[in-house]
Amino acid sequence: GTESPDLVFPLQSLRQYGRIITVAILGLISFYIFKKKKGQRSQSVDDVFAIKNALLVIQLLVFFKNLVYGDIITACLTFTIFLLVYLIFYRGFAFWLIREKYFKRSVFSFLLAIVVFNAMASYQSLFDPTAMSFVQSRFMGMTENPQHAAVLLTSGIPLFLAFIIDTSKRWKKTLLVIGLFWTIYYLVLTGSRTGMIMAFVAIMIFLSGYRGAGIKWLVMGSLVVFVFVSITDYNPAGAVDETVLERYGSTENTRESVIKIQMRQFRENMLFGADPRGDRVGFAENSYLAVAASLGLLGLAPLFFMIKGIIKLIFSLLRSASSSRNKHFHYLVIAGLVSLLIGAFAEAYLLGSVTWPIILLLCYVHWGYYL
Repeated sequence: GTESPDLVFPLQSLRQYGRIITVAILGLISFYIFKKKKGQRSQSVDDVFAIKNALLVIQLLVFFKNLVYGDIITACLTFTIFLLVYLIFYRGFAFWLIREKYFKRSVFSFLLAIVVFNAMASYQSLFDPTAMSFVQSRFMGMTENPQHAAVLLTSGIPLFLAFIIDTSKRWKKTLLVIGLFWTIYYLVLTGSRTGMIMAFVAIMIFLSGYRGAGIKWLVMGSLVVFVFVSITDYNPAGAVDETVLERYGSTENTRESVIKIQMRQFRENMLFGADPRGDRVGFAENSYLAVAASLGLLGLAPLFFMIKGIIKLIFSLLRSASSSRNKHFHYLVIAGLVSLLIGAFAEAYLLGSVTWPIILLLCYVHWGYYL
């Protein structure tokens, strides 16, 4: 129930009207896609449908359940927004992602979004850093939720690593290394153990596939950051609360009670899942148990096919990486997908309608099949 302090101009307006702005942008992109003449779609994109259609079926089940038990307007609005995202990938991204320059441009766009997020946080910290950490002193940036900030920041780590390998100019590499540690710094401040586990998994997977140059730049960057922080005591987010850092050493299972409730709801409603208590189906922590508890076996079936398709894609990327000159991008997608699937054990990352993890998941899948 804590009311968030206002951010400085123009960040407060962006946060306050973020959903409206997002829906407007989705509408404009959809309009452009349907008006634009279609080219030739990538042949391999048909393989993506199994994963995307599984997400669509899950959202359809949520929609019908909201119609029956919840609020009709909320049900229609939520599903319509997801449908806009789905159609943008179905009719737009699939036809656009046909050349290497478009592939790299799309990956760089996600990296740029993270840089903008970090820049907003640094700008806000010049005036009032507590406005980004008013709940449990955990950094949340513009999101009002440290877990949302953590998954966004975590997804940037393999993106930075891939572009550090991809670019040949030293000044670009240096900027990318700075961006990488800038992102890791804010990730630490979120106090998210899930985010840190996802980051560790992503780094290990990426470096296991691209050892030499990746480790060299990671070590060099770590030394530079250590020296810089030791000399200047630089802390753009304000004083770090010790309780945030103590979370990383804690063994407390904060999700135990939620997991027990989810398992009980599934046992009591195995076919259709539990009835929603509010005006819409809500998902607590753990994407997999959340589907089981809220949608039952009907929801677990498409989820199973989605996970199966993603695992098949990961092994295909592993096989093709050895003979590809874009090996680092193969491991970017593998690291991103695996870390997202692991993070889904702690958060409902796979069940949003217009969230960063859902859009990124759809991009990962398209990037993977393009490669």
